[in-house]
Amino acid sequence: MNLTSNEVFMLPRYIGVDVASKKLDLYVTDPRGGGEHYVILNNQRAVSQFIKDNKLKPGGCVVGAESTGRYHLICQKEFVGKGFEFRLLNPILTGNKIAHSIRKKKTDKSDARFIASLVASGEGVVIKPSDLDLDRRSVLRTRSALVSYRTAIKVMFKDLGRAGKSQQIKQTMRVLKGVTGKLDGSIKSLEDMSLNKEEITPTEKLIRSIPGFAERLSAVVAEEIKDFSRFPSATQLKAYVGIDPKVTQSGNSLKTGRITKRGNPHLRSAFYLAAQVSRQHDPELKDFYQKKIQEGKPVRVAIVAVARKLVERVYAVVKNNRPYEVRRVKVEA
Repeated sequence: MNLTSNEVFMLPRYIGVDVASKKLDLYVTDPRGGGEHYVILNNQRAVSQFIKDNKLKPGGCVVGAESTGRYHLICQKEFVGKGFEFRLLNPILTGNKIAHSIRKKKTDKSDARFIASLVASGEGVVIKPSDLDLDRRSVLRTRSALVSYRTAIKVMFKDLGRAGKSQQIKQTMRVLKGVTGKLDGSIKSLEDMSLNKEEITPTEKLIRSIPGFAERLSAVVAEEIKDFSRFPSATQLKAYVGIDPKVTQSGNSLKTGRITKRGNPHLRSAFYLAAQVSRQHDPELKDFYQKKIQEGKPVRVAIVAVARKLVERVYAVVKNNRPYEVRRVKVEA
């Protein structure tokens, strides 16, 4: 039966994506039969351009890819974010089906085509937009962990350099240098996935208005807290962050001590890092920090005090839906 052009247009197209670390092989089916094979870079810009160049529309396409740890996340985020139905396939299931198929030759192109056929038959778990939120938080947390690993390796590298110049030490230092290089690439990839400038949330924009919060820290705070309405007051938010002071009772007196550290460690780290920046560049908090130092407070305690101030500011700008206005410290003549 011959279909009219309008009838062909109404038929769905299925896109199979074979994912690698640096490239994507995509097979786009044609409703009239067959399909086209494409190879693009595995980054947000390339995927977005592919959708635009091929005039793909959310209502007429179903996309599928294997779960590959993290390499599929850019593709998944871009398609789901633009409204496409995206199905994530279990690679074990896909491998079993490939093994029992009549395919004789395995290539990236044939894998993409086979994935498209699985998607057309309804295989895979549909990824919802709400799933991307959790993905983003996970990516930000993973990036933070890799940065910590990289810092630890750099410390080891310096220690080895001071230990001596034997052949074993030189070889170990070369290994560590290689690991650091790979971590640099992985950290950059995670930043590309999680810090898309075109998709800044209103909450992030408000947080960025506060000195000390650039794109990464504002994203971490927004993703870790999510719903600010859960906290009736800034005090409760401080407790959730874990920078509220411990209170101990001795007789009839109450004493405050170190921070509780019972809250969210990712948030606590973000606010501490933001405090280190704002104590230098925000006039009001710079003055506040210096007063704490003059009172005899250790540097770390003074920075935590600045972090508490930042929690109050973040809570206020989000609750009032109004950007922060930097207040200048008056200098007496």
